[in-house]
Amino acid sequence: MKTYEATEILGSIQYRDRDNKDMARMIAQVIAQVNSKKTIKSTDIVKFPWDDDKPVAVVTDEEREELAKRAEAIKRQLWQT
Repeated sequence: MKTYEATEILGSIQYRDRDNKDMARMIAQVIAQVNSKKTIKSTDIVKFPWDDDKPVAVVTDEEREELAKRAEAIKRQLWQT
C-alpha cells in the first residue's frame, strides 16, 4: 500500500458504517420525539461530519479542459525524467 492510499483510507475512516450510525440516530430521534412536545431534528440528537451543508463545487467545461491540459503537462514532465 502506498502512502497516498493509506492517507485516503485514514481520512475516510470516520464515514465507515455510515448507514448504521444514521439508523441508530433515527431510532434515537423517534424515541426522543415520542417523549417531547417540541419537534426534534435528527441533527439535534447527534451531528455527524456528513451532515454539513457544504456547497458542491461545479466544474465548468473550460475548467475541465484546463485541468486536463495541466494533468497532461505534469504527466509529460514526470515521464521525461
